[in-house]
Amino acid sequence: MKTIFKTNRILFSAILLCFITFMSCSKSDDKDIEPTASLPELNTLAAIDISNIDAVSATVSAGIITDGGGSITVKGVCWSTGHNPNIEGDKTNDGTSTASFAGNLTKLDPTTVYYIRAYATNSAGTAYSNEITLTTTSTIKDIDGNSYAVVKIGTQVWTKTNLKTSQYNDGTAIPNVTGGTQWANLTTGAYAIYDNTANNNTTYGKLYNWYAVNTGKLAPKGWHIPTDADWTTLSDYLGGESVAGGKMKSTSALWPSPNTGATNSSGFTGLPSGARFSDGTFNNVERFCYLWSSTESSTTNVSERSLNFSKSSLDRSFPTKGIGCSCRCVRD
Repeated sequence: MKTIFKTNRILFSAILLCFITFMSCSKSDDKDIEPTASLPELNTLAAIDISNIDAVSATVSAGIITDGGGSITVKGVCWSTGHNPNIEGDKTNDGTSTASFAGNLTKLDPTTVYYIRAYATNSAGTAYSNEITLTTTSTIKDIDGNSYAVVKIGTQVWTKTNLKTSQYNDGTAIPNVTGGTQWANLTTGAYAIYDNTANNNTTYGKLYNWYAVNTGKLAPKGWHIPTDADWTTLSDYLGGESVAGGKMKSTSALWPSPNTGATNSSGFTGLPSGARFSDGTFNNVERFCYLWSSTESSTTNVSERSLNFSKSSLDRSFPTKGIGCSCRCVRD
């Protein structure tokens, strides 16, 4: 009998110990469990807070009204050309706090209506704000404030006029070198205006040496001077090098007769801006348009493209880095 009683007492003690241990663990675990959350609540702020709209980008401000009782793991702005954009499509990632934020929308198309919603995610899921719309413009600006119309050609977006900036996109001034001998001796970035005549800057833009292109800061932010591959993408879309030039040339009387093949069907609107040769002389205005690429072909030469008053082709050549050519910009 004593043996049975002793056994039962041991068994009871073991059960009691297990129960106490279980309750202790449960209380400890409860402290680590976040209270059940609901979806966050958001709002996109008034339309006046949609800012910096141009042809390819915009900034949209938004706020989080409540986090729904759960930590925000990601927030941002999503957009599309159809209603009710969501995080499966284009979106920004603007952090994890509940503070108001601004999402920078990029790689938009010009003159296009976009539908916008802010979003925030917590443990309960993703919530969206009310939907608003914005329409992109048809122009961009450089750091000097010069405005450039743009055009979408295939999958690319190009400026429709030659670059005119006198500053790199970080605000550093680009030297304007007027003297021929000084130009010929350059190994750093500079620009010239054809014949040093201000009206030519208005009509044709500036002529830059390749050292300015090679800084990577000549184009406005979000844009770049085209690579050799960018030019090839353009000419391929327009039917190949043999006919692309005609589709890129303006039909303006600035081109002399015969302006072979010129239709400007692409909207590129190329004009005969000429060049400044590496010896410092100016030549070929109203006959040729020379356009830089950012791609070196050797230690001394670079790939470029040119339009010709007497041909319908987009020609490829490899001049030295010291000549002055026009520049177009293509969206990143």
